[in-house]
Amino acid sequence: RLPFIGSALLIGIGLWLRRRLPETPEFLEEARSADLKRARAGGVGTLLRTAPLGLVACTCMVAGASAFVYAFLTGVLAYTNEYVPALTAAEVYFGVFITAVILIVVTALSGWYGARIGRERIVLASGIWSVLWAAPAYLLVSSGSVVLLYVGTAVAGLAYGAMSGVIPSLWADMFPVRVRFVGVAVGNAVGTAIGGALFPLPALALVGTFD
Repeated sequence: RLPFIGSALLIGIGLWLRRRLPETPEFLEEARSADLKRARAGGVGTLLRTAPLGLVACTCMVAGASAFVYAFLTGVLAYTNEYVPALTAAEVYFGVFITAVILIVVTALSGWYGARIGRERIVLASGIWSVLWAAPAYLLVSSGSVVLLYVGTAVAGLAYGAMSGVIPSLWADMFPVRVRFVGVAVGNAVGTAIGGALFPLPALALVGTFD
């Protein structure tokens, strides 16, 4: 429970940082235009008319990232508890902790160098790597070896961290200024529901079928 309580500090830090960040030039330009006043009431309807492809792309990226978090990074705790008795809960939690530390570092590096490497290239490579590494990762976890557990989760975290560093800026570029906020919000909400609620269900069904 302490991490959840401590996360409240992150909300305060986020608000503090946001209040000190200047608005982008394109937002300020749009805010000065008379068209913005007429567009404010559009909401989701305006989003669907002006940026449907951006919404689909944003939703798919969030769904993929959410599937990793819920089906693997979080799901590995329940999976090992049920099917890998050789691993203790403490060992698995420590593996997730190591992965989280790696995620912080890789996400920061990806955000810093993403524009130079190519944001779309990073997202595509991360998505492919996540798919290819899924089966090997679970095989490593199922081995019962603590070292292989850490390797499986840490390597999987590299792809997720690289993607996380660049997709926020990609989301911003997918939508016109007037629907950017609602576009990112809807894409995140729908993508999380798909990746976090629907995608893990087939995984659980497969585990139960082939147990």
